Amino acid sequence: PDCIVVYRQYRPNDGSFHKSMTAKEFVDAHKVFGAGGIVVQCMNEPSGYDDLPKLAAWCADVMKLAADAETVLALPNFGVGHPNTDKLADLAPMWEAFAKYPMHFYACHEYGTYRGMTYTDDKHDKDVVPWRVGRFRIVTDYVKQHFNIDLMVLVTETGIDSSFYAGDDTKKRGWRDSGLNEVQYAL
Repeated sequence: PDCIVVYRQYRPNDGSFHKSMTAKEFVDAHKVFGAGGIVVQCMNEPSGYDDLPKLAAWCADVMKLAADAETVLALPNFGVGHPNTDKLADLAPMWEAFAKYPMHFYACHEYGTYRGMTYTDDKHDKDVVPWRVGRFRIVTDYVKQHFNIDLMVLVTETGIDSSFYAGDDTKKRGWRDSGLNEVQYAL
């Protein structure tokens, strides 16, 4: 009874809704899924590097309209390595909307690699933390410092996935082929 349930209705190109539909179209199509306290996932792995002002403005608009419709959102569900931590200021309208509509959740995806969820190496060229796991802390610290907002964070996807680092085994995409047993993975 104390859990948070997030509903995602899969739609093609859900990482680029800000380019293909209006905020009103999104809320009108998805508010029905937010009945009874269900949190609605808004977007899935949009680019955190391209067209950030447009993304931020769209997210701010959708948060307002969803709040008016009494629908709680988890957004934008940035994927691993997103957003660009050097361009967090470009997302200012979205951060400000989180302050105006605090019922919404900042959502992201955090995936470790077969090397581990907290792996770092001597050269720091295959580090998992904070670039793949824990990146949300960079975001929340920035938002707190610059906007005095404590974001509510939901990690809407997590686990082990390919790292795409040079020289890594890209076939190791889940905990079962990571070499970890269930206890090691849980830890």
